[in-house]
Amino acid sequence: MTLLHYIEKKTKVKYRYDKNFVSTFVKKNKKKKIKLKYYVGKKKIDYRLKNYKLDEAFKNLNNFISYDFGNFYCWIITAKICLNIIQKKIRRKNDYLIK
Repeated sequence: MTLLHYIEKKTKVKYRYDKNFVSTFVKKNKKKKIKLKYYVGKKKIDYRLKNYKLDEAFKNLNNFISYDFGNFYCWIITAKICLNIIQKKIRRKNDYLIK
């Protein structure tokens, strides 16, 4: 789970939920059934991160660095500051990160 997924879970966004999965794995010819809970998003929603939202949220911070590598975007910020700022944004607008 990424930091942003953790913040979404902690803030209880409406578009993600815990889903239970059951699977079987084999080890040394013995089958074992396992149950797993995973934090997933509802189908038919575009979950691509809106990069400009994070740039906007962090733009006035002295210790924030962002860089576009072409195939992906990279941010450098402390986790605690990221948590505080993004939680506030999500509390104001639940789907802040995806719309």
